[in-house]
Amino acid sequence: QVCKRAINSFRGEVHVVGKENIPNESCLFVCNHLSMFDPLAFLVALEEEPLAILAKKEASKIPFVGRCIRAIDGEYIDREDIKQSLRVMMSIESDLKKENKHWLIFPEGTRNKDPKCNVGEFHHGTFRPAVRSEVPIIPCCVYGTFRVAKIRPTHKRYPVYIEFGKPIFYEEYKEKSTQEIADIVQKEVQKMVSYHARKADSDAMIKYNSETYNRNE
Repeated sequence: QVCKRAINSFRGEVHVVGKENIPNESCLFVCNHLSMFDPLAFLVALEEEPLAILAKKEASKIPFVGRCIRAIDGEYIDREDIKQSLRVMMSIESDLKKENKHWLIFPEGTRNKDPKCNVGEFHHGTFRPAVRSEVPIIPCCVYGTFRVAKIRPTHKRYPVYIEFGKPIFYEEYKEKSTQEIADIVQKEVQKMVSYHARKADSDAMIKYNSETYNRNE
């Protein structure tokens, strides 16, 4: 509820598609990354699910976002410290094996600033916890968070779109390398952004009486 109030206060409105694709077991959610508000949007979308989030260490300094990630026992990764990164990944692997919660990872490694929101390359190392714990991987996409917290908002509401794709089970990927898995999941996320999220976002913005919109509006 706290995250929902925070999103609402910044004029965001979260729309969720595909929750029926989430299996009744721990899984790794893999998503594109557009804004510091992405974690909050997922906490709203999955408010009834046990969820932890992996974020880069810089996120710990972002007001409210950092506190929320710590509150759900999330982890911060230092991309410049290999030993620390390995410890964090082993911790996530251990959690997934316990089957007591899901994990959300943004494998692009940083926020994507492409004006068209095309999905960047996924770092294959972020898939190792799923492979070693043999859990399903859920491709996800987020869209619209780049508008949240605008200094001079032009609309009363801004849609935030989240979609959960069909799970990729261990039996389907166990023979593949982490790089092959990363490429497959990246393509699935790109499809959701290109064919679903942009259309849903357009429809929602029309609903909010917007004649024109783009990333910089």
